[in-house]
Amino acid sequence: MVGGGEGPGSTTSPGAITVTVSSDGLLPATTTLYSIAAASSSVVGLQPVYMRTRLGAPINLPSTIVAVLGDGSTKTMPIKWAAVPHTATVRTGMFTIDGTVQTSPPLYTQTNLTVYDVGGIEDFSTVVPVGTPPGLPATVKVMWNDGVDQYLPVVWDAVAPSAYAAPGTFVVIGTVAGIAMKAKANVRVTNTVLTNQNIALNTNPLLPSPGASYSGSSSTVPSKMIDGVTTTSGWSNKFTEGATNVLPAVTNAHASDWVSLSWPNPQRLSNASVWFTLNPNNQLPATTVVSYWNGLAWVPVSNAVITLAGVTNTASTITFDPVSTTGLRLDMTSATPMSPTTGNITIAELQVFADQVTYNTTASLTDLKVNGKTVPGFSPSTMSYSLINIGHAQTMPTITATAADNGRLLIVTPISLPGTATVTVTSEDGLTHNTYSIYLQP
Repeated sequence: MVGGGEGPGSTTSPGAITVTVSSDGLLPATTTLYSIAAASSSVVGLQPVYMRTRLGAPINLPSTIVAVLGDGSTKTMPIKWAAVPHTATVRTGMFTIDGTVQTSPPLYTQTNLTVYDVGGIEDFSTVVPVGTPPGLPATVKVMWNDGVDQYLPVVWDAVAPSAYAAPGTFVVIGTVAGIAMKAKANVRVTNTVLTNQNIALNTNPLLPSPGASYSGSSSTVPSKMIDGVTTTSGWSNKFTEGATNVLPAVTNAHASDWVSLSWPNPQRLSNASVWFTLNPNNQLPATTVVSYWNGLAWVPVSNAVITLAGVTNTASTITFDPVSTTGLRLDMTSATPMSPTTGNITIAELQVFADQVTYNTTASLTDLKVNGKTVPGFSPSTMSYSLINIGHAQTMPTITATAADNGRLLIVTPISLPGTATVTVTSEDGLTHNTYSIYLQP
């Protein structure tokens, strides 16, 4: 997202033009451009000072500021700031602090200070078969109340096997370093299960998504290895580049390539089957490493046993210690790397087996409360509310909500009052979102 700030915008007057760029998961960045009437060696502006600091952290204003000259050059000048407002040390909000550069005549500017804190942490929710431990994410979405979001590592409390020994629900609490607010995972345990299903099939409702480091042609892309056909087609890294006027034909086998499968929600995996196509151009890989996505990186599975079939389009089997993960990957090396004829790898079909559950798809609230009372006129289908004369300007109201069908909640309070709080509810499968807003006027 790109937003305009100070300055003349599209007018013809000289001055500063500030551009702010922001995106989910990244801190915003700001830059300032200067429009001048004519080049000169005099100061035409002071670069704005933008500061963003967490509530309770020291507020250290810079002792110098960058001045911009009419010829495009810059120089550093000392600056004196007014006192930091006391309110900036006790509550979040947007503040301005006056600054003066002692020239003749003096130059004046302001620092734009954002004091922020945690606005909310998004809940996680999932469903597992009876007797299966839940796969919980390695990171959670932390929303700061100035609108910036980050995915930060989380450490979940241990889950006792008794928690998922029978149908029901339970909550797991997570801790994010440096944040007092706790993360929460809502786990639904069900005995409605389809056992030992091929969850890699492209028609499977768990929505597998294939990937590869390289595909040899448009007809051998990763989606071809999850279409249910084990005898023909499939993914391949075999490529042929025809000769040109200046270059010879190229068909050399890659030294290594990988294929992967991912799912929107964690799956409990322990085995897979790979149907390699074998012929004069395609051989079995020399080595294969099986890895799973732990939320932060690809990690080799433990105790992998790979039994390769020496007959074309016959299942090669892979077993390993069970993992809860959203992704599985095979890193393979060529038996004859850089060979012009052999050493290519073709996978007709990749199958991954697991017990399959059905996820809820509802993304709505059943209740929405401010300071313990249901919002007047609340309805699951009404997305916007306004509350006037709600508490004191310096006391943020407490907002709570209840999601339908084990949905995920992200409740974010505004940086100051008056302001708008948001409650985003995401379906249990993570695919549908709705956001409720509450304008709060003290």
